[in-house]
Amino acid sequence: MFFENEYDKDKKLILVADDDAFHSHIVSDILKNDYNIAIVNNGLETLIALNKLEKVDLILLDMVMPVLNGYGVLQFLKELPKEKVPHIILTTSLTQEYLQIDEYKDIIDDVLYKPFNEELLTTVVSTIFKKD
Repeated sequence: MFFENEYDKDKKLILVADDDAFHSHIVSDILKNDYNIAIVNNGLETLIALNKLEKVDLILLDMVMPVLNGYGVLQFLKELPKEKVPHIILTTSLTQEYLQIDEYKDIIDDVLYKPFNEELLTTVVSTIFKKD
């Protein structure tokens, strides 16, 4: 796990979980001026980061990753008390037809299908945080 920008305690923390480093850095570049960004490369690193970090406000969770995929992360998070689960936006190249998320809908805030653009990403993230 590494931080893309200097940590600012006044900003919300977004954990970008994606094995595609290019995609992670694009997302980070879009969001890092307004949020703290931490990047992990697989589902296991996601769970470790959630354990180490004081508070993660949002996970941008890729569904297809090595070691532990997004479904494994969702299964772990579903077992936690609702107040301990951060906001979750799934990011995936899977089509809606192949994305099996019905049992996790109560913890997922939104789904972004790759490729998505900067405007959509920033709008979805800011809308989720306005609910807090």
